[in-house]
Amino acid sequence: MNYTIALRPNPIDKEAAPKYYATPVWSEAQCSTDELADEISLATSLTPADVKACIACFMQSIPRHLMRGEAVNCETFGIFRLSFSVKQGHENAEDVTGKDVDKIRVLFRPSTRLKEQLKATKFIQRS
Repeated sequence: MNYTIALRPNPIDKEAAPKYYATPVWSEAQCSTDELADEISLATSLTPADVKACIACFMQSIPRHLMRGEAVNCETFGIFRLSFSVKQGHENAEDVTGKDVDKIRVLFRPSTRLKEQLKATKFIQRS
């Protein structure tokens, strides 16, 4: 993983002197479903088309479970959960409605196994 060095203000204490921080540099490249399917196909007896069909079904199933308020636990990968923020609070509980929901987001908590695997990440300073 590449990183650069950036001078940034302290987000908690705006009056404090800025400090230097390592900042991630993400690649412009993205791994496509086709690439994943090819890699998984090489490691299994499934064809790339079979893998793509499984991934497509997986991606259709996740939102259904999240919308029911269920967490989706991919045991060796992590847990997905739906959350949201609200526009405002109300003085009375009776005034709270679903229309108060402002932004929906998906939370992800990586599994212990994934965290352990990512510890092998090498960090390289990029100029």
